[in-house]
Amino acid sequence: MFDILVNSPYYWSLTGRNNGLRRQYVHTLGRGEGISLDKKEQLLAEAGFTVAQEKLWNLPSDKSIE
Repeated sequence: MFDILVNSPYYWSLTGRNNGLRRQYVHTLGRGEGISLDKKEQLLAEAGFTVAQEKLWNLPSDKSIE
């Protein structure tokens, strides 16, 4: 979803943030650099995106733990 946000001027405008920051994130992603999960979630929420499903965690499948 974050790719959609930064690549769409419309969705980005919903964040109320400067387009220069959007271009910076596009460039950062294009270089293969990471953006923190917290920052991604913050920007998605600012644009009005909602969580479809909360994070789910699975136990490790290593049987030697038992």
